[in-house]
Amino acid sequence: MTVVALDPDSIKWLKSYFKHNVKFGEPMFRHTSLRVGGPAEAFVTPENVEDLETLVKWSWNRRLSYLIIGKGTNLLVKDNGIHGITVALTKCLKKIYLTDTNTDGVMVRVMAGVNLKTLCSYALKQGLEGMNFALGIPGTVGGGIIMNAGTSHGSMENVLQSINVLLPTGDTRRIKKEALDFDYRKLSWNLELTDGYRDQTVILDGQFCLCPSDPEALKEMARNYKNT
Repeated sequence: MTVVALDPDSIKWLKSYFKHNVKFGEPMFRHTSLRVGGPAEAFVTPENVEDLETLVKWSWNRRLSYLIIGKGTNLLVKDNGIHGITVALTKCLKKIYLTDTNTDGVMVRVMAGVNLKTLCSYALKQGLEGMNFALGIPGTVGGGIIMNAGTSHGSMENVLQSINVLLPTGDTRRIKKEALDFDYRKLSWNLELTDGYRDQTVILDGQFCLCPSDPEALKEMARNYKNT
């Protein structure tokens, strides 16, 4: 697909639809952990999943490039900034759900914009074992999934059961663990599962299998992890 420039009509639509949730020429140093980077041509923080789906599909139909970010902890932006639309998921994808309990453990659905630290704290409070490895990892769940984040105590591969993704067409897909290819700090899948789309696919959430455990024992384990 040939990418086109952000034209006046596109700017007008973005202002009309997203109002205070879109900024133009937004300095990216405000949104990266390194505190460097030039301006984003358009910086959008959708309020909900529906707005995200609308934005992604609209951008794709108009052949506008879009970049999905979380907290910007693994993002280095050049001085000339980011062309097209930068989409931050931290407002629209921030919920955690207990979805099921079975013989394998407790299934927890976590949206991509949730902080990894928030997920770890949630698991500790609920007495669920499996996420302590991520206690010191910055960023969001979505970033952690796509990077197969991990430490010497474990990684996303150990607990992630499936992901839901959004295609630029507005369609969604569920990709189960057996179709996910985990590598060192990398996650991929057969592009046929997402109709051939690669960089334009957005991870919406992940489903994690965690194990019931004693909350106090988990907290002690967490303290030991932090001291190693």
